[in-house]
Amino acid sequence: MKRKAPVCQIQIFQCQNSPIITGTQIVSVKEPDNGRNDWIEKDDLDASGPNDNHYILNSEEGEIIFGDGINGGSRLRGPR
Repeated sequence: MKRKAPVCQIQIFQCQNSPIITGTQIVSVKEPDNGRNDWIEKDDLDASGPNDNHYILNSEEGEIIFGDGINGGSRLRGPR
């Protein structure tokens, strides 16, 4: 079976402070219509689909990692 190409590359955002204690942050993304979408922390994005608002936290480095639009939703996907 041919694997779909990612919608975009993964996005990594560096938090101002690190390390981050897992479970202490809330990730909410402002949408173009000024609404907000909350994102859920996962250990990995292997089982996450393109419409899943999941992210990975690299707590030691203070990085929030969003998906590529295939494994985990992409912040760049636009309206659904």
